Amino acid sequence: MRRAQQIRDALRAVFAGRRGRAGNPLVVGAVGIVLVALVMTVALAAPRATYLLRTNGYTAEFANAAGLQPNDPVYVAGVPAGRVESLELAADRVIVTFRVDGGQPLGDRTTAEVRLRTILGKIYLAVTPAGAGELPGGRIPLARTSVPYSLDDLASEAQHVARELDVPALEAMMHTLAEAVPSDPGRIADALAGATAAAEMLSRNDARIHSLLQASKSLTSIVAGQSRDVELLVQNATTVVSILEARKESLVQLVEDLRLLTEHTATFLTDNSGEMDALLGNMRSVTDTLNRNAEQIDVLMTRLPPALRAAADASGNGNWVDVHAPAGPIPDNLLCALGVMEGCR
Repeated sequence: MRRAQQIRDALRAVFAGRRGRAGNPLVVGAVGIVLVALVMTVALAAPRATYLLRTNGYTAEFANAAGLQPNDPVYVAGVPAGRVESLELAADRVIVTFRVDGGQPLGDRTTAEVRLRTILGKIYLAVTPAGAGELPGGRIPLARTSVPYSLDDLASEAQHVARELDVPALEAMMHTLAEAVPSDPGRIADALAGATAAAEMLSRNDARIHSLLQASKSLTSIVAGQSRDVELLVQNATTVVSILEARKESLVQLVEDLRLLTEHTATFLTDNSGEMDALLGNMRSVTDTLNRNAEQIDVLMTRLPPALRAAADASGNGNWVDVHAPAGPIPDNLLCALGVMEGCR
């Protein structure tokens, strides 16, 4: 109880500062050191604890590490989402442990790939979610992982290249190089300085060079995708040019035919001018005759309708024709005798 009381007094003295004079100085100092250590531990462990809480751990099997190291970034679908935790050698493969954000779902067909981040050799782990559900056991098998290069492939390729090397040609090249290299060390130093400056320039403009390469890749993809359309456009243009060429030939031939027709017509009119004059005179005479006949027909059409109307009025009462004539000089008895009039006495 006494020790507990001393600890309480020491805590009270620590938080009270100079105002609290009570308490054993040794106990107060020990409690202060413990509190400082505790605060530092919490400050150092809090970020790690937060990182562990918001991320999920996974593993992936690779044929080799390909330069991948702990704390290298992990990209999920091209977005930074975690980092590599550790690498472990297991027989013929490397087990890579990494963590990604908990909000990134990894399906049962998820793939992983070690990629070069820059042309200077920076590495990152690219994870591509695929499939449905969750990643079985949280592990991506070797069949769904890839690396930018394989040590076995490099060794076999180097062996093949070594067998194909032409040693005499290499010796001749080295002799030529030795003769071409200037003997002045200053010039060599200047050349090396220029190469160093070029390397530094490439390093400084790494992002721009990467953007340029990405733009070139995009342009190449677009051109490749539109190659069929470009081919069809060229074919259509060729067809249109062929049609225009054929039309041009037709027009040229038509103009030539018209020229020949004009020449033949002029020759014909020149050679037969007398007959053409006589033909024109006869045509003028026929035209005058037709004009006179038209005038006579016009007069006939003007006079004929009244007579036709009278005939129609006379014959419109049945099977007889009414005759209207003055009966002044004819006696009524004669008319009655003839039966034309009725009611005679």
